[in-house]
Amino acid sequence: METRGIETERGEQNRLINRLNLEIQISRTELRNSGLTEPARRVADLLNIVLPDNATSYTLRDIIEALPKDSNAAWKLTSNAMSMMADMQATRRRWEELNTERKEAMSHAASLKKSSPFSSGFSRIPLMQWAAPEYRSEQGKIQSLSQQMEKLRQHYRKVEKQDIPASQTAFEKQWQQWGASGLAALRVQLLKREEELRRKEQEDTERSRAERRAEQLRKNDNAVMDSGVLSAVVTGYGEAPMPGNGEMTCYLLLHNRNGEYTLWGNELEKYRTRIFERVDLMRDRSGYICDRSEIGQHPPLQRVYSSATFEQLLTQVCQTWPQYTRNLRQPKTWPESFCLGEDRQPAMPSLAARKVDFTQGRLLPTLMPVMSSVDRETRQLQLLLVMGVDDSLGGVVRLNGTLYPAFAVPSADNSQLVISALTDKGLRYAGYGVAVNHDADSHISPAPELMEFHLKTREAPLFAAVNTPEKQPDHLFRSLGFNRTWDEWRREEDARTHATERRHDRGWSQ
Repeated sequence: METRGIETERGEQNRLINRLNLEIQISRTELRNSGLTEPARRVADLLNIVLPDNATSYTLRDIIEALPKDSNAAWKLTSNAMSMMADMQATRRRWEELNTERKEAMSHAASLKKSSPFSSGFSRIPLMQWAAPEYRSEQGKIQSLSQQMEKLRQHYRKVEKQDIPASQTAFEKQWQQWGASGLAALRVQLLKREEELRRKEQEDTERSRAERRAEQLRKNDNAVMDSGVLSAVVTGYGEAPMPGNGEMTCYLLLHNRNGEYTLWGNELEKYRTRIFERVDLMRDRSGYICDRSEIGQHPPLQRVYSSATFEQLLTQVCQTWPQYTRNLRQPKTWPESFCLGEDRQPAMPSLAARKVDFTQGRLLPTLMPVMSSVDRETRQLQLLLVMGVDDSLGGVVRLNGTLYPAFAVPSADNSQLVISALTDKGLRYAGYGVAVNHDADSHISPAPELMEFHLKTREAPLFAAVNTPEKQPDHLFRSLGFNRTWDEWRREEDARTHATERRHDRGWSQ
């Protein structure tokens, strides 16, 4: 009696512990789902949907995608359905275990029968009279296992044919009353919460990235270049005040197995398009940072232009179009000259470089506009370029709402028109323009009169029209990247028009 009382007491304790655990689980579920409205929370509890306390937008996206599409799929998520499914699986596994055990018993009984000395064909003694006790025990075991298997089969059939359909019918009524509407409300609220979390995560990521970038820009690792070659992957590029002197300077962010580096120098601008590429950097004889492959090869080619000549050209532009250039921002002090690298972008003068001198070039006697672009809504001038010295163009360009002096030179292969802006910190790369030689809606080449510019401060391209293209010289169209001059295009158009007219006349006469 004492032992029985102890077992009863332990059972009560276990039931109490299970009940407390269930209450804790329910309270946690309600706490996690507390941000939902009552219909949505009710459906979430019904379908055992729990929103984790530390759920991310990706977690919510997985939950949203796993929401049921119909009542049948929803019923499978309920505790009752899961319990019955688990019961059927456990019953099936137990039935298979008993079946295996019964087969072993039957095999053992058959072996006992064959080994009996009275089982020969000459024996006339009935089997049950000579069967050994072990054989009778196996037969009893087989009968017991068969009875247990039959009970399990009946239970399985009852759950499958009676309990599950009854549960589904009851759930269907419940679903039509408030389940479907609650699920729709739950989906809407989860989508809203996912959007809020995604926005917050993006803000946190951008804030973290900005803090990391600010920390990197407080460093100056140029001294590491004194020890030899720096092999690293380019992770960032831009312009910022250089630590120490505060001047706007190009910087390059690099990373390798030894850490992160921040290099400063306007000569690094040529690496702006090599993000996530590996570079091997070192100093040249002039002390500037360059690629190791450039050392020992032919010296780089630099083009030098006179800033005084460009200033004279800019003065003529301002006098000719004062209504557009009154807010032009010019530097307080002009450099003596402009130096461009082989990519036609601003470069630091190098003693080791080969020079092509354009400082002695002269301007045209009369101002010759080449192209311009004006905003249709604000009527503000966005770009104006006129003919300069040799193949250069001069004028103004608007960046971040401010109008700056602009200096443009075609690339070496005439595929781009590279534009630089003159700022308080010197000449800076501003973008490039390409000739529009193809029309997406027609197989006929368009007239050589439009260029598409990609500027550093604009997301959308800027289109500029060639001024009076019929008066522009042929070499200008080639240097701007057009595949034909205006006269060539006009002759092709006239020939195409005459051919069309002849086909029309033949069709009319027939």
